[in-house]
Amino acid sequence: MQFVLATIERKRLLVSLPFPVARLQAMLLQYLPKPLLTPDQVELLRNDNVVSEAAKSEMRTFQGLGIEPEPIEAIVPSYLWRFRKTGQFRNRPA
Repeated sequence: MQFVLATIERKRLLVSLPFPVARLQAMLLQYLPKPLLTPDQVELLRNDNVVSEAAKSEMRTFQGLGIEPEPIEAIVPSYLWRFRKTGQFRNRPA
């Protein structure tokens, strides 16, 4: 989030939210027509999403699929430039 906010030249307060508070919010928010957060999403956020050793040994990874990952810094600025305060009226990054 810090990188995205810096890229679009905006400032927002980022607050760390304890899981019990997030779970309580999710219990209430899940009943909205378009919920912003659900208890299932909170549960998914409790665990890191990392590739297991089994997946690596079975070549079920980006490299195994022939995909070379790019760093966020190389991709994101090319499409977030339009969300800056000055938008398209300032030079687009190369």
